[in-house]
Amino acid sequence: FYITGLACSTLFLKLGTKWPELALLWQWTEHSQIRYGYPKNLRLKIRTLTVIILSLALVEHMLSNANRIYIASQCSAGGFDLVRRYIVVTHRHVFGVIGYSTVMAMFTSVVNIISSLYWSYADVFVMLISMALASRFRLLNLYLKQAKGKVRSEDFWRSAREDYNSLSRLTSSVDSCVSSIVLLCFATDLFFICQQLLNSMNHYVSTIQTVYFYLSFGYLLLRTIAMALYAASVYDESRVAKDVLYAVPAHNYQVEVHRFLVQVATDNIALTGLNFFPVTRTVLLTLAGTIVTYEVVLVQFGTTSDNSSSNMTALCLDLTGGHVL
Repeated sequence: FYITGLACSTLFLKLGTKWPELALLWQWTEHSQIRYGYPKNLRLKIRTLTVIILSLALVEHMLSNANRIYIASQCSAGGFDLVRRYIVVTHRHVFGVIGYSTVMAMFTSVVNIISSLYWSYADVFVMLISMALASRFRLLNLYLKQAKGKVRSEDFWRSAREDYNSLSRLTSSVDSCVSSIVLLCFATDLFFICQQLLNSMNHYVSTIQTVYFYLSFGYLLLRTIAMALYAASVYDESRVAKDVLYAVPAHNYQVEVHRFLVQVATDNIALTGLNFFPVTRTVLLTLAGTIVTYEVVLVQFGTTSDNSSSNMTALCLDLTGGHVL
């Protein structure tokens, strides 16, 4: 979890060095295609998606803290001791090595909040970038659909092909900047989904733990699916022009139409995970296959972890022993 936060901060700092050049290219592309207009309600869609995902992330984070407070309360007499034990439960990997101190407790709490924000924001960022790119292709596709089955001049098809080529270059430039973030998002989401599947083998003893597990798991699945679909929409929209070009009348089939069709049919315009894989809808099938395989392995091996009162007692003894507190 903390390695993911560190990796996200590093990748976004690296992206910041390339962002001015990328923003200028995006601005030039939109200006050159101003005749297509601007995507309708794009600002509203961006804000709505951001609010929904981050609000769910906040609820999930609050339930996570409530779950840890419940665990800490089983070993505490209340008051300030409860706060101290809650911090120790949350950062056992730290206070199991070094002694507890107020300064370190504040530092680890801030790092935890930042890492939680990064974990959700990286997925939201990929969704928003994909939404904006797909909207540009969608505007061009709406323009082309008006000419479907109709006779158009060679200049019309040349202009449309050049605009499509500009969007292709923009997508390639965006991908070169964000592909590492895309790979990190898919890798970490898959890891945490598998981790939650492992946790599903537990036997929870409280309502808070049960509610937290199902809501956290559902939120993680929803976010991963949404990110995959939004990222895949870039590829989907880039292929729509092919149907229009197939419908060009035979007597109007020109060199520019042929060049345009060849580019649409052969050019793989999509965001990628550091060029390891293009993000299309088939990625969801791959993720689903991996998740199902992992679940089958868990069932076959009968991996269970009884999260009962005996384990809670062991945890309390662990927290009160040694130099942790």
